Amino acid sequence: MGNTLVIVGNGFDLWHGLPTSYADFKIFLENNGNHKNFLEDISKYIDESALWSDFEHALGEIDDAVVLGDSDFGGGGDYNMIRERLSFHTQISEKLRLWLSSVVIESSKELDHSELLAPHFKYLNFNYTSTLEKLYRIESSNIFYIHGSLQCSTEKLICGHNTSCPYGSYFNIPTGKSGLLVVESPENALIEYYEYTRKDSEIIISNNQKYFEELNDVSEIFILGHSMGDVDKEYFREIACHVQQNSMWNISYHSEKDKNNIKKTMQYIEEECGISPQIEYITLDSYAFEKILCNKEIIWKK
Repeated sequence: MGNTLVIVGNGFDLWHGLPTSYADFKIFLENNGNHKNFLEDISKYIDESALWSDFEHALGEIDDAVVLGDSDFGGGGDYNMIRERLSFHTQISEKLRLWLSSVVIESSKELDHSELLAPHFKYLNFNYTSTLEKLYRIESSNIFYIHGSLQCSTEKLICGHNTSCPYGSYFNIPTGKSGLLVVESPENALIEYYEYTRKDSEIIISNNQKYFEELNDVSEIFILGHSMGDVDKEYFREIACHVQQNSMWNISYHSEKDKNNIKKTMQYIEEECGISPQIEYITLDSYAFEKILCNKEIIWKK
């Protein structure tokens, strides 16, 4: 019998009653005056209805017309002005860390967490929080934080979109000695923003190839609280290409819309990896944990 991989996303923290939605992030920024300028700037250049519901994707959907204002494409005088307008993006990781560090990890679920997840399982955490350690007593050494962890104070928290820059690559001019010089144009200022806020999953996968290769003993996967959206789907493709081909995938979903989107991602994975995995779609509740523990009794506190 192979090993078990448990993958957790933000829905896992939300299920425990933790205020970790991006709507909660907005409330944190509103209630702390030190973040006023950041909140005003990011809300000015990104549509708010998308920003606080799908934060990472929205970072790749800035309102270029508002950013550019009366700038003239092809001119060089507005480069620094546009960079200044978009400078909020350099603070995103810091603001996320401050916000999530203020979250007290206490579950609203009345259950004995220590009985629910096995310490010998492999864990891949898309969150930055230490919910697995604090509620389930999982050792940090057994958890792979693919986008960074709050526990490492010097680590940048990875957050971003997977949108291709609509302005292509940098416009450069040749120089006599050093090769190329980046033109200080409005286009290049926007390209800098798109590149900085893009989450390059291929580079992250490449840098952590050893981890994925060591999943070759996994025969069962549980995905708890992750929507498997476009921003992260390449990670799941990489996982599928390394776990055992006949692995059982147990995937939680929040709504029928989420379930349909997850099915599209799984279809993409099957085509890319040439596999036909066993799949069961489950809700994130006691049944999910019963499956994880191979139908062992869960201790619910009355």
